[in-house]
Amino acid sequence: RINQRELHLIQKELIRVFGINLPKLARILPNVKYMFTGQTSSLYLDHETNQPDLNFRGICFAIQCFMRIVSSKSRPVMIFIDDLQWADNISLDLIHSVLSDVKKSSTVLFVGAYRSNEVQQDHAIYRFLD
Repeated sequence: RINQRELHLIQKELIRVFGINLPKLARILPNVKYMFTGQTSSLYLDHETNQPDLNFRGICFAIQCFMRIVSSKSRPVMIFIDDLQWADNISLDLIHSVLSDVKKSSTVLFVGAYRSNEVQQDHAIYRFLD
């Protein structure tokens, strides 16, 4: 469980890195809003006027930055995604992008589950198993 000091440090870093683009992160990861409940910085999240749509690279970069901020040796993050047999190529590319980000020393454990009997031999999921 994260203590208030650590939460405050994460909040400050999110504001520093994303600044006025914090609503874009909240569009991708809606639960980010709950990290700022009752704070003046939550105003960034409530007003999203004229925010352009993010492209694939922008989404990947935003999630990578978020993971760099919230995960560390003292705060490892586990990502569990079920039913990967239904994932399309774009979704798998996003997962790969986040897991391949080694620019910062984030600590992430990824667990993916899929039904092998529902996946063809040429399914893109097999590139994660190699």
